Amino acid sequence: VRAVQLCSDLPPGRLAVLAWLSLRGEARLLTRTIEPEDLANDKDMEKLFGLLDSRYERQAYEQFDYAQGKYDRFNRASGQTMQEYLTELFSLKQELLRADGDLTISDMAYARKMLKSAGLSRDEVRSVLSNARTEWDSEQIEKALLLMFADVHLDDRAHKDRRLAPP
Repeated sequence: VRAVQLCSDLPPGRLAVLAWLSLRGEARLLTRTIEPEDLANDKDMEKLFGLLDSRYERQAYEQFDYAQGKYDRFNRASGQTMQEYLTELFSLKQELLRADGDLTISDMAYARKMLKSAGLSRDEVRSVLSNARTEWDSEQIEKALLLMFADVHLDDRAHKDRRLAPP
């Protein structure tokens, strides 16, 4: 909604109607008592978002648990390019850090997670670490992964010893 608001000159009431029209499934059922005419001003838009937030917004402790779980369980999926994997891992790391402002993830811990979850065989992991000059440096590991395994997704099925998440 914020992106549409920034890109258009729609007044808040029309923006609220647009947001309401885009709802599907359970969210649509939740707001079934709201009519488009009810979304004419800022207060009604706040009412719509308040109703949705009360049902779907996670509490702070839930946000952290959710982000931590996603980060911990994340592995490169079969058929996923190395670039897509690294981008998604970085995004999950940022989400986790946002969920807890006091949390820090050391560069070594992130480098280990990056390599461990890349879905490579033990020999491939050793090769990457060797190429990164045997340093647990996330930038070096990332460069080595992209250099050596940019097209790894093309032969995932041929390597039965890779530890991959399901596609």
